[in-house]
Amino acid sequence: NSIATNPERGYQIAMKYITPLTYSERQLMIEWLGQGLISREKIQSLYPELYSYTSVSNLNVDAENMWINSYIDEYRKSKISNRPTDLISQLILDKNSSSASFEMWYNNFKTVKTILHNREDIDVYYWIDGLGVDWIPLVKRVIAEKKEQMIFLNEILIARSLLPTKTEINKKDLQRLLPKDKVLEKSGDLDGLAHRTDNISPFTINKEVELVRKSIEDILNRYIGKKIAIISDHGLTYLSQLVQGKNMAGVESDHHGRIAIRKTTTEITDNSYYRLDDKVTLCALKHESLCAKVPAGQGIHGGCTPEETLVPIFIISSCPAATDWSAELITPEINATEPRVKFAIKNLPSTYMPFIRYNNTRYKMRHILNDVYESEDMILDANVTDVILTIGDVENIVKIKISTGVIEDDLFAM
Repeated sequence: NSIATNPERGYQIAMKYITPLTYSERQLMIEWLGQGLISREKIQSLYPELYSYTSVSNLNVDAENMWINSYIDEYRKSKISNRPTDLISQLILDKNSSSASFEMWYNNFKTVKTILHNREDIDVYYWIDGLGVDWIPLVKRVIAEKKEQMIFLNEILIARSLLPTKTEINKKDLQRLLPKDKVLEKSGDLDGLAHRTDNISPFTINKEVELVRKSIEDILNRYIGKKIAIISDHGLTYLSQLVQGKNMAGVESDHHGRIAIRKTTTEITDNSYYRLDDKVTLCALKHESLCAKVPAGQGIHGGCTPEETLVPIFIISSCPAATDWSAELITPEINATEPRVKFAIKNLPSTYMPFIRYNNTRYKMRHILNDVYESEDMILDANVTDVILTIGDVENIVKIKISTGVIEDDLFAM
């Protein structure tokens, strides 16, 4: 750290002396990355787990919920830096501004039980307590390392937790996926780690990364060729500990105020919470908890933020994911007015979200409808006509025609 803070040497020089061998060195990398003092590329070989965890999100969600990708990216940035970014603060104010706005996106997702209840191909279920969608990139990396052992990630599905987002509610629902004489097997406890009283960033992030890797490896080491599903009961938020609590009167606190139990069923309009059908259980809509402030350093759940409510489902088997997808360019010519390319992609594996590269710049693709995917707005160059569509490890190069001219209205036309 003394080398990094020396004005004549700096953080880039200090990184040459960093190794991945000790907790303290890994914590320095988390701190420096969170403060923007080093780039992600600097940790790619030294701390590949953190590099994967902070990857750009490509959740396979419908077009109206593409904002969740940006949200989860901002959540991870906020968590690493231990302060909310401006964008995540704005997104949570917008998407969870009221019970109605929350329901608009929350109800677009199905529960884990609903998604999997007819999946007769699943042989074994494993449950990781507190695993949210922010961990998808790291889990993908760990599973990919097992390819030589004929272990493959076939599907990634996104589900929602039941409200309130706490273990005792959602574990019961997950247990219903199994026969009555079977007990849901647990591997890893992010939830228990989040509630430790000695938590402090970046120590906790270090431990979380280690725990997720170990949990997935333990599951895969027990793998015996059957198709398995790794599921979760809820996610966690580490942002509530960074903001003040609401200190509501007349309620009993649960999960440090992410849930509040009202003592009466009196109707009170308040856009800080979502009220359940029992009329007394209130779940925090935003990062602000309903009672006292969440203790510093602790992760928590029970509320309605995307990181608490959205959970991943990983389907793993000894067969590689289907590769019989096909892609057809729908927009062979594009212009400056609508600088976006569209593809019809059939049989897209759920483990991948396509993206394109154009003129050395990467652009995300969003799902429009049926098999149609559309890129973000591109910065066009009339001399560059190659577009590279990437799905997993496969790249397809297509040619497009660029029209950058703008047709002006005739001001003298009658």
